[in-house]
Amino acid sequence: MLKSLFTASAIFLFSGLYAQIGVLAKNPVIIKGSLIKTTKALRDFKLSDKAIPDVKVRDEDGIVGKDESFEEGEERELYPSSKIFNEDPALQKNYPNNPHLQKQLSRAINTNFNGMGYQPLNPPDPTLCVGPNHVIQMINGSSGALFKVFNKSGTQVVAQTYLDAITGKGGLGDPIALYDQLADRFVLTEFANKPETGTEGLIMAVSKTSDPAGQWNVYFFSTGTTFPDYPKFSVWPDAYYGTTNDFANGSSYSGSAVYAFDRAAMIAGNATASMQKFVLGTASKYFAM
Repeated sequence: MLKSLFTASAIFLFSGLYAQIGVLAKNPVIIKGSLIKTTKALRDFKLSDKAIPDVKVRDEDGIVGKDESFEEGEERELYPSSKIFNEDPALQKNYPNNPHLQKQLSRAINTNFNGMGYQPLNPPDPTLCVGPNHVIQMINGSSGALFKVFNKSGTQVVAQTYLDAITGKGGLGDPIALYDQLADRFVLTEFANKPETGTEGLIMAVSKTSDPAGQWNVYFFSTGTTFPDYPKFSVWPDAYYGTTNDFANGSSYSGSAVYAFDRAAMIAGNATASMQKFVLGTASKYFAM
């Protein structure tokens, strides 16, 4: 299913950023992910049902056991020093002459409610996604990523709890919450806590239906001894795409990586789902793609 994605979609997505991506994309690393479990309906989940005990993985200094130089990463010049930007060059200023769009742009906020509060931990990494009827918020907690599901009136649908309590796979945080509008599904992610999982990697939970209070399919993709820091994800018709900052043996920066995950397999709840990965490398000096 994913055999030729990088020779088409990734070239389209990144050609303006990286001229030789077509060469790199021809030989991606293929990693087989596995379906860890299909959860019971989250509306039936109780805090006493936690699959694994809380393990302190974050504090005020960031990831426990990682120094600040790891957290910050190698500093790089964002733009050539001769080029000064007074505003974001990607700022969109021109909108089509569309009355419906103009109405949407001028709408006032009609619902305002509190989400989960700061723990306090550094960084908090807040993220949320919005579907037709629900909002899911995620933040870093002391034992990995916390999540909570609301309806659009702000009423709690699924109580605040740790993602790894649902997935049964030890998590370290850096969460991302996505709504896949093409399939009407939700996706929740965090990276793995190696002492608990035995290997570095990415944990991805995909709702089994459009109801985030229902069941979820949980996948784990191992990255071996490479720590996939600062993961970011997006939705595309042929795959879930992602990027990370890679650290060999959890300490030495080894380049930014780009991924394509078998979206169709994960939505279907297949026993396995492949992932393609290629690394841009430190020579490019790209960081946090």
